[in-house]
Amino acid sequence: MRKLLFLFIISLFCLSLAGPVLAQDQAVVESTATAEVTSSDLGVAEPTVLPTNAFGYWFKNLGRTIKTTLTFNAEKKAELQLNIANEKLLEAKKIAQENPDNAKAQAMVEKSLQKYQEMMDKVQARVEAIKEKNSASAEKLLDKITDNQLKQQQVMDKIEEKTAGLTEEQKQKFEAIKEKTLEKFGQFLQRVEKNQEKIKERLEKAAESSASENGTISDQLLNLKVIQKLGDKMEDEEMRQGVREANQAVREKFFEQMKEEGSGSAKEFNSQLDGLSGQDADQLRVINFLKEGLDEQSKVDPNLKALMVPLKKFEQNRLNNLKQLLEETKTPEQQQDLLQPLEDSGDTKSIEVIDRLRQEVKNARAKEALQQVQERKVENLNNRLEKMDNQKNIQELKKEINPAPVMQRVIRQADPELLKKMDRKMAEVKKAEKVEKDKEDSAEPKNEANKNDERPNTQPLKPGLRQGTEGQMPARRGIEQQPNAIPPVAPQNMPKL
Repeated sequence: MRKLLFLFIISLFCLSLAGPVLAQDQAVVESTATAEVTSSDLGVAEPTVLPTNAFGYWFKNLGRTIKTTLTFNAEKKAELQLNIANEKLLEAKKIAQENPDNAKAQAMVEKSLQKYQEMMDKVQARVEAIKEKNSASAEKLLDKITDNQLKQQQVMDKIEEKTAGLTEEQKQKFEAIKEKTLEKFGQFLQRVEKNQEKIKERLEKAAESSASENGTISDQLLNLKVIQKLGDKMEDEEMRQGVREANQAVREKFFEQMKEEGSGSAKEFNSQLDGLSGQDADQLRVINFLKEGLDEQSKVDPNLKALMVPLKKFEQNRLNNLKQLLEETKTPEQQQDLLQPLEDSGDTKSIEVIDRLRQEVKNARAKEALQQVQERKVENLNNRLEKMDNQKNIQELKKEINPAPVMQRVIRQADPELLKKMDRKMAEVKKAEKVEKDKEDSAEPKNEANKNDERPNTQPLKPGLRQGTEGQMPARRGIEQQPNAIPPVAPQNMPKL
């Protein structure tokens, strides 16, 4: 009896330590000087017991395990595990903030991030299983996971800023965890959605939710960056196009907000561009994406042209910084790390950025590295084209390339046949789609005819007739009518014997 009482008390103690996960409605908002994702944005309380407190954290994890084990509903268990993942991420952030120069603490940051990733894997697997059994039940969870994923990436950006004490190896591991998280989320979305429009709708909704909660320009810029990188992780061309369309919609809403807020918003935009975190190459991609949209939007509203000045200034600063790093870097591996975001990017504008850097750098080794990345970008473009099987996607790709003379020049130098191949591919796909449509059109009348043939004879019976298997047949008493029998003819004018 005493043992049971002791175990009961211990369980209550553990559950109390796990309280931040269990009591979502009592979440505490972090106080922060700059707008960033808070614990309440992720639906959990601010962590107080951290891995740096080994004894207390052991009991906290035990409480989580007990709570998870005692949660039998699949949807509630998935939500609980998502909250635990958010907790682990926020714990990593807090350790990084409180111990920026402590190597041992920074190793705990890395471990917390790995545990966060493991928990997210469990969440995604559980939601995938739920969707197979009950699609309606999974919808709410999918919305929450997508919303959280955008916010989680922003939290990881903040952790990266706070981890000045990381060794080069730890930095690479951190970046690998961050990239792997987004890659796994992209694969997860492709498996559960299988629909370009649905992915677009879900990402738009998540970005809108994030913008309405925080509402700052830097948050929206970070959303653009995360969605852009998510598109790079999509292997399916249809899904990638859905992500790109979602990001275009987010960009349009961003410009709408700028128009509504007027010049004050433009000044704020100028000051908050520096809040765009990540590597120089990642930031350049976002700037190019904004410039592309601004060219179109400023035709409708000339006042938006004022945004182009800070954009170009910021772009030049990032280019100069990246150029300096490339020239100072001593090994090809380090140069590759700097250029990897541009190489991985699915957008064609990166080709122009790489060419601009190649023209400006003085270091021969840096020039060669840029040339190789440029050639691989064109090769990736060719691979993308091979996978395209509808006119819309090919047309979108041509739309990106045709008005860009620099891009066309680079493509012709690397692969003289690629632009012609694009036209041939368009003709092939158009022909294939026409053949498919003709088949469908020819099948429809035939099917309709078959339906008419199979339709039962519903004409009213004439007096003295009954329904037969081949229509209306004469009814004669004592004679069984056969389907193909010829009715007997009554004798007429027979000679008398």
